[in-house]
Amino acid sequence: MKNLNRLLYFFVLSLLFFSCSKDEPEPILADMVSGEYVVDYYVVNNKKVTLPATNSSGETATGKISAYKVEDNVASFTFFFTLTKFGISSSSNSKLENVTLKKANSTDIEGFVGTEKVIEYSNNKLILTMTNEDPSKVLVIKGIKF
Repeated sequence: MKNLNRLLYFFVLSLLFFSCSKDEPEPILADMVSGEYVVDYYVVNNKKVTLPATNSSGETATGKISAYKVEDNVASFTFFFTLTKFGISSSSNSKLENVTLKKANSTDIEGFVGTEKVIEYSNNKLILTMTNEDPSKVLVIKGIKF
């Protein structure tokens, strides 16, 4: 009888031990999107431009996006556009600041400024939308994290 009690005791302890598991903490969304992205393409006025691109005057256009954490669920983004000719570069940038991040599903993240969705993130790919009152000037940029 004593052996049966010990066996039962061991069985109950085993059940408790294996049934208790640590819940994984939710990842911090801003940490997930933070980093550097090389721009694959951008779209403006319904025209897609794949980067790097070289125009007829010999200038090569490239782009990158820097994303950094502001708070756990807030990030800011800067798009850098660079033109290079004969080794001389000139750059411009556009910023999208204080974007509120939310889980779209188990792996995707969306970002909002107010109620307007301005980023989509999935599998190290970022789509950034620079809005404008003039729809022909809306800039959509796709970058891949490196």
